[in-house]
Amino acid sequence: MQSTHPSVRKNFVLDTNVLLHDPQSMFCFQEHVVWIPVEVLEELDKFKSENTTRGANAREVHRKLNERFPTADQMHQGVPLENGGSLRVCVNPTLHYSSGDWKKSAASPRADAAHALFPDLSRVDNRILLTAAHLADSEPTRAILVTKDINLQLKARALGLDAQDYK
Repeated sequence: MQSTHPSVRKNFVLDTNVLLHDPQSMFCFQEHVVWIPVEVLEELDKFKSENTTRGANAREVHRKLNERFPTADQMHQGVPLENGGSLRVCVNPTLHYSSGDWKKSAASPRADAAHALFPDLSRVDNRILLTAAHLADSEPTRAILVTKDINLQLKARALGLDAQDYK
């Protein structure tokens, strides 16, 4: 992914399907911040035992993340990448699991709008969408959801979030 203005740092939020499509994708955003929503880790876990390319890619992503994040602090604070960017894992503070159900707790304008339009938080895509919305509201620079899922791109755009396909 090329940046048109290298001085403007962006936040790219990667969906699971991007990492399964290209396990190197997390390193392709130059000087920008790449966010992996914690839900992506759980989704990757579903595929790791498959004897397929998708399973091999899930295992490769897990290995790369394990190498980059030897401590919890590094996951939350982020680690620098060779390309000048950084890699972080996002645990969305506006979401929590209680009594067998996902709930949205903290207020974030775009996350509130996302939850109003897409209230089923048992769907991982909706939680990833709320994480992108939370980052768009809480980070000082632009947040972009990167996904190969056209429906998720459309949901993001309906909320006024930037979304793009990974190519």
